[in-house]
Amino acid sequence: MLQFALYTPVAYTPLASGWSCSICNSGASTAAHPVTCITDVVNRPENETTSAQCPTCRSDFHLVVPDLTYLPKKYHPFVTRPVRRIFIDTDPAEEAQSKRALERDIVKLKARIADSQTKEEKLMQYCERHQAKARVYREREQEARLENQRLEEQCKGLVKQVSKFETDMSNAEISRVRLQEKGLRQEMEIARLKKENEALRRQAEQAASKQKAAAKPVPLSRRMSSGIFSVADGPESSDDELQVETNKRRITRPLPRRAREGTLTAHDFMSFAKAPAPKKPRLSDVPLRAPEMYDQQVAVPRRYSLRTCRVKEEELSDDGWR
Repeated sequence: MLQFALYTPVAYTPLASGWSCSICNSGASTAAHPVTCITDVVNRPENETTSAQCPTCRSDFHLVVPDLTYLPKKYHPFVTRPVRRIFIDTDPAEEAQSKRALERDIVKLKARIADSQTKEEKLMQYCERHQAKARVYREREQEARLENQRLEEQCKGLVKQVSKFETDMSNAEISRVRLQEKGLRQEMEIARLKKENEALRRQAEQAASKQKAAAKPVPLSRRMSSGIFSVADGPESSDDELQVETNKRRITRPLPRRAREGTLTAHDFMSFAKAPAPKKPRLSDVPLRAPEMYDQQVAVPRRYSLRTCRVKEEELSDDGWR
């Protein structure tokens, strides 16, 4: 039996004398080749049949073993496989030496494994500490993220409030400016009205003084005959008396023409006296002309600073004003 180190299975093929493995280039005194080398040779593309060539002598050998069922039993001992698998035993000394080397390797590997386990335990402890720290950091990060979201929402609300306050302030400033402008316009209008009132007062005083100087008393008989009664019997009447007389009698009904001419009877006079007074005319119904506007005396309120003015009688008839 051929020997091969480390119990490596080899393939045995019949080769010539002085053979050596030409496949793995390893020297050998017998025809023995590694199984992997023979397998590679057999599986080449050119060896696709039931036979293959020897790597060294190029002699053909069969790859297929015949089925012994269809072969007589007397031929069975002569039927062998073309390639046989053998296991080579080693030397006891070499085996002991290799065993001691393997034991030393085992001791080293065990020490290495123990060291690796110690390092692994330390790494696990270190990893657990870091995992605990990472867990705490994650919780703090989540709390910080929630706090950040809350602060962002609060900041948005504050920004909205600030923008609203700015808008209100701008509106208030605009309103203040408008009120100032309105106040200035009102002050200017008040000043203008004061000037106009002062001018009107002066004009009224001048007109009143002129009218007072030009006014002459009218006899009572003449006033009765013409049907016009003055609100004051004399030229020197006070404003209060003029106002009272004006409130009592603003417009006096004129006498009929027959009464003025002296042809009125007592019956006609009584019927005339019992007749209702005509409707009080409005100022818009009485057409006044510029030359005839200031003959009849009437009272003017004090706020216009006018004393008296005269309005001339226009045209009177039996029917009254026209």
